[in-house]
Amino acid sequence: MKRAIAMMVAVCLMSFFPYQLGLPFPSSYLPVFFFINGLCALWSVFNQLVVIAFYEYRIHDHKDTFFQIVLKFVLWPGMILNHHVQLVLCRLPFVINKALGILYALVLFILSMLVSFVFEG
Repeated sequence: MKRAIAMMVAVCLMSFFPYQLGLPFPSSYLPVFFFINGLCALWSVFNQLVVIAFYEYRIHDHKDTFFQIVLKFVLWPGMILNHHVQLVLCRLPFVINKALGILYALVLFILSMLVSFVFEG
């Protein structure tokens, strides 16, 4: 029961801010998804292993407090794409890794803006 309530709270938190901007409810997740992934991608240009470790610690942490469960449901869709891309990028040489990391962050921010612009007007 606690996990179901935590999931409902996480869904409401993720859809609250884009809904205030005029985005309809199911589509409001996409800008949040792309923006959080973009922030993590930008942060991982400087601290790549910290971002990977943060995701693994927060998602695979087995504490059952209400806040931890809500955080897990918020972070999982918000960081899963970035986590897998960073696992691939960390195997590349340093210069290529950072160049592709910056390009990936820019693409995610542009996608976030494009999805938001679709519903303006």
